[in-house]
Amino acid sequence: MGRQSYYLILYDFKDNKRRRLLAKLLKAYGASYQYSVFEARLRPRQLVRLRREIENLVKADEDRVAILEICENCRPKAELLGTQITTICQNVIII
Repeated sequence: MGRQSYYLILYDFKDNKRRRLLAKLLKAYGASYQYSVFEARLRPRQLVRLRREIENLVKADEDRVAILEICENCRPKAELLGTQITTICQNVIII
């Protein structure tokens, strides 16, 4: 099945409708840090599927999306300041 890795997905969409669709899509894969920042724990196949779904929403001349892999050793070193509204994917398994 492949090993799971953590990813941060950051986005900036101009269109409100597409932005809401992307947020809904990302909620199915992980948890929100902020309105336009999500964390997901994905297997390689899931990452491929998610990228394909994101690509279907992106307008290349208007939108930006970044998918950043977070190494297992770096993740615990993250500093989160201020109010945290969600618990970030600790033991999430996505089927």
